[in-house]
Amino acid sequence: MAKILMSNLNKDAKNRSLISVPLSGYPSGQLHAEHTLEQYKLYAQMLDSHSNRFDSLNKFFLTLNAAMISGLLLLIKENIDIGLIGYLALITLLSVICFVWWVALKSSRHLTTVKYEVLEELEELLPIRPFNYEWYNKMKSGNIYLRIQVTLQWIPWFIMVLYIILGIVMVSKVS
Repeated sequence: MAKILMSNLNKDAKNRSLISVPLSGYPSGQLHAEHTLEQYKLYAQMLDSHSNRFDSLNKFFLTLNAAMISGLLLLIKENIDIGLIGYLALITLLSVICFVWWVALKSSRHLTTVKYEVLEELEELLPIRPFNYEWYNKMKSGNIYLRIQVTLQWIPWFIMVLYIILGIVMVSKVS
């Protein structure tokens, strides 16, 4: 099903371009410029909203995992025995949560990249290109930002390894 949807999406993408109404289709060049600027502002706001959602997503998963790690450490400290199957189920569930977090981060990173590319294309229609200038001239192609995004993607895997280590500790106490 997903392949069919992506196939249809790719077919549609071939017929799409950033500009739906060329300058010649507008009553005046001034109106075209105003509409382009307004759409640029709206898109920049959407990009900002996406960044805020990304931050909220990270805060949610970090908080959830911090609470879970605290709970696991409490189980170990208090010698609370939930049995081998209980430990395995708990560690599996927590690992799945980390995997979902990683998928969400990866998806968000891809969407962010695409949104920035569209913003760059929109800027080509404007008299100045502040985002493009900032990104490529001041941030040296955005390498710092991209490294942070890539680094963030490793956090769920590190936490998952921590869960597995804590799981081994808990299971060894049962044996």
